[in-house]
Amino acid sequence: MKIACAALFIGVSLAQTPDPKPAVVAGKVVNAQTGESIRKAELTLTTSLMPDGVEAMAAQMGLDTGVVAGQPGAKGPKKTFTATSDPAGKFRFDAVAPGDYYFTVKHRRFRGPDLQGRRPEQSEGRLHLTAGRELGEVEFRLVPHGAVSGKVVDEDGDPIADAMVTASKFSYATGHRKLQPSDTGTTNDRGEFRVSKLPPGRYYLSADVVALAQSLMGATPPPPKDGSPETGYVTTYFSRPRTSSRRKPSK
Repeated sequence: MKIACAALFIGVSLAQTPDPKPAVVAGKVVNAQTGESIRKAELTLTTSLMPDGVEAMAAQMGLDTGVVAGQPGAKGPKKTFTATSDPAGKFRFDAVAPGDYYFTVKHRRFRGPDLQGRRPEQSEGRLHLTAGRELGEVEFRLVPHGAVSGKVVDEDGDPIADAMVTASKFSYATGHRKLQPSDTGTTNDRGEFRVSKLPPGRYYLSADVVALAQSLMGATPPPPKDGSPETGYVTTYFSRPRTSSRRKPSK
């Protein structure tokens, strides 16, 4: 009888063990330049930055998921919580399980983020949430993308359709300074283009017709069948006309 009572007492004790109280995270997303609220920003709290399914594949191969991702691996199954900022730029995560998370925010018209008001539980892009923690007044300041628009014409001033326009900037790779493309756009039937998603910086703008034809056909176009001279356009870089600072002599 004593043994049965002891087993019953243990069962009741285990049943009464409370679950950890969830944490709450709230804040706002704003424009870093104007301070205006940003709506429809997509925010994520996740225990792993690896795509879904990759962790299971790495585990089957006996690989450390942290090594594969280049980040510290998460303990236990991956947890992800999502939220979207409202018209006032505010967001809120309710009922977040305690643990270590990566805190990310994305918006198609902005880059970033720059997390302001960093607290002791936030370090190196990670956020530590304890049971019952209410973390408020978190502010993400996003930098708006730059954009360039214009027109591509031939030597007669006629528009060129389907030309590839590229915005490139210098960066270092393997110890060498190279011009790397940042974003591209294609001209419409009026020769008009728009290149966006450009972080702040200095860019070189170029238009190329041959590169687009090669990419579509998979090879260099064949020469004219009638034997006429083969012509084409070379890659052309935009150059802003220089204005003279010399003043006209007065009469």
